[in-house]
Amino acid sequence: MNSIPMFLKNAKRDPTYIITSTPRSPPFHFFSFSFSFAAIKHQADVDAFFYSTHNLIMMSKVILILGAGPNVGASVAHAFASKGYKVALASRSQKESDNTPSQIHIPTDASNPDAVVAAFSKTKSLLANPSVVVYNVGALTENPPEDPLSLNLEESDFEKDLVINTTSAFVAGQQAVLAFKSLPSSSSKTFIYTGNNLNETIIPGLMDLGAGKSATAHIIRTAAAAYQDEGFKFYYADERTADGGPAWSNINGEAHGKLYVELAEVKEQGPWQQTFVKGVGYVKFPVDGAS
Repeated sequence: MNSIPMFLKNAKRDPTYIITSTPRSPPFHFFSFSFSFAAIKHQADVDAFFYSTHNLIMMSKVILILGAGPNVGASVAHAFASKGYKVALASRSQKESDNTPSQIHIPTDASNPDAVVAAFSKTKSLLANPSVVVYNVGALTENPPEDPLSLNLEESDFEKDLVINTTSAFVAGQQAVLAFKSLPSSSSKTFIYTGNNLNETIIPGLMDLGAGKSATAHIIRTAAAAYQDEGFKFYYADERTADGGPAWSNINGEAHGKLYVELAEVKEQGPWQQTFVKGVGYVKFPVDGAS
C-alpha cells in the first residue's frame, strides 16, 4: 500500500477531502482517463475508486526477465521487486513449483522463439501484461581468430546463437509492444536488452556473438526512434570500465539493476545505447575506431 498516492489515502479516510483538495476544473487526470472528483459523494464511491485505482497501479507494475541468471538476472529481479514490481523469471532452469503470488518462474529456452511468446502469455495469465521487459539472454560459439569465416554451419551453433542473440530478442520486442499497448499511460513500457560493446568493436574470436549483438543493437535503435511518440522505450545496455573498455567477466549485477530501474522510471526515451559504469551510471563514450 506504500505506493498509493497520499491524496488517495486521505480520500479513503475522508471523502470530502477529494472534493475540497483537488482541482475541479479541469477534472483531475489519472492514468489514461479523466475523472471529476465532484462526482464522488458517498463512501461506497470512494471505496470503489480507491481499490480500482490501486489495482490499476499494481497491475501495471510487472517485469518479465528473459534470461534470469544468478548475476544480472537475479540483481535486476531484486531491484524491481524492491520497487513494488511483481516479477516473472524466464530461463531454462526455472521451476514452476517455485511460484509465489509476487514472483513466477517460467521454464523457457530462448533458442525457440515460440517459447518466448509462451513466456509472455504465461506472465499475462498469472500476473498481468509486463510493463518492463528485460532480455538478458546470450550465446556464443568461439571461432579461430585468424579464420573467422571457417565456422561450419553444420558443426557449430552459429545459427542457434543467432536465434538466441537476435531472433528471439526481436520476438520479445514484438510481444513487448503488444503488451505495452494494453497498459495505462502511466505504466513504464520499457524494453531493455543486455548487450556489450561488440556492436562497436571487433574481438577476433567472438564474431558469432558480435554478429548477434550488432544486429540486435540496430533493432533496438530502430525501435527506440519508432515508438517514442507512443511512450515505449527501448534500450541497449552495455556495462563498461571507467576507461570505456568492456566489463566482461567483471559485469556487476547490482549496477545493472540500478540502471534498469532508473531507465524504467524515467518517462521519456533516453539515449538508446546505455553505456554505463558501475557507481557512475550512464557515460557516453567515443565509438571505437571513430575519430
